[in-house]
Amino acid sequence: MRILLLGFFSLFASIAPSRAENSAELTAKWFVGAQRPSGLFDFDLDFLSGQGAEAGTTDISRAAFVIRQALGAYSLAKYYAASRDTALRQPIAAVITALGRQNYAIDRPWSQRAIEWTGLLSLPVLRVSLAGGLHTLGLLYSEGGPGLLLAYEGKPATVWTGATALALAAELTYARATGEQEFAPLRAGWTTGLLMRRIPGGGFRDFLRSISADPYVDGEAWLALALLAAADPSGFANMTVDIDAYMMRTYVAAAGDGFFHWGAMAARQRYATTKDPAFPRFVAAMLPAILSRPLSPDDNTCPLLEGLAAGLGLLRDARFADAALIIATEQRVKIELEKNLGLQLQLGQERIALAGEAVLIAPKIASQAGAWLFGRFTPRIRVDMTGHCLSALVELGQFGSVAPRSQ
Repeated sequence: MRILLLGFFSLFASIAPSRAENSAELTAKWFVGAQRPSGLFDFDLDFLSGQGAEAGTTDISRAAFVIRQALGAYSLAKYYAASRDTALRQPIAAVITALGRQNYAIDRPWSQRAIEWTGLLSLPVLRVSLAGGLHTLGLLYSEGGPGLLLAYEGKPATVWTGATALALAAELTYARATGEQEFAPLRAGWTTGLLMRRIPGGGFRDFLRSISADPYVDGEAWLALALLAAADPSGFANMTVDIDAYMMRTYVAAAGDGFFHWGAMAARQRYATTKDPAFPRFVAAMLPAILSRPLSPDDNTCPLLEGLAAGLGLLRDARFADAALIIATEQRVKIELEKNLGLQLQLGQERIALAGEAVLIAPKIASQAGAWLFGRFTPRIRVDMTGHCLSALVELGQFGSVAPRSQ
């Protein structure tokens, strides 16, 4: 099935609905074709060199490899929830299974809870030295326990909390779309691990040895917990309200590239669950600064489009009164969508135009139909950028499509 985009694209007569529908469907097919026997996806490909970077050899690059796989899983699950394309169910289950093999188990000992209660970890000075010393003494997170964090091959140095949040978002989206509970143990472990990474009263720590919050992680964690609260309101409603307040207070005037798209999607989900007008007000407060950013006519801006689409959808869902802001957002969405659609590799395509008169001709291009380039003159694809583009198309198409349905 295809995503039903007609309601949104009736606003933009110059962009054919069938073009965007076909684009989303082609992207989903790329994900299925890019899935390896392990369940993970082909990571990236630079058409100039004919090679991909894969996971690399550093802890940071390996952490990035895992989080980008989780982002791909979430985006494909999100499309499945909207399209009900049953051919996608097994590939999504396979990637969630594969992510479930990448865990590092943690516990938060009593010593850490006591230190957090004192406020010592929130001091504005000597934070790096303090974190290192406390870890060396074994007073912070210990190995083993009920919390699961995504890590490359289970290596603790590759833990980055946002990966766990996106894996949890993928599982929750899949579970709500199918009504199945096959991954309930993973959901419980990832939820526990994610909540262990929260700074009391604040955001979410990024790397395992870090005691600092990060905008990317905050946005990703908020989205995952918004989905969790929708799935289990009685169990997580009070906790999520506290996190809502922190996120909106912290990022209303500081929504940079790391937070905006995740925060807008999280706010849209929280409004769908609660109907609290604070969420559209929050997004409306973020949008003017986002809309004032200069255009990037040659670059893939699907993460920005993803956030703009979610924000626009939220304002329209809530019948927000600021018509001028809605019109300005619609206009920017139209520009970004038209530009980004031109960056998707098409069936039968064998060449990519480069700067000037140059043209890149490579047989591998034809095998990657559905993936999205990093830019007009950047002949490279990667699983997370393609995932952002698929997620943006779903946000533009319809929301509220993740209610349980029998298969």
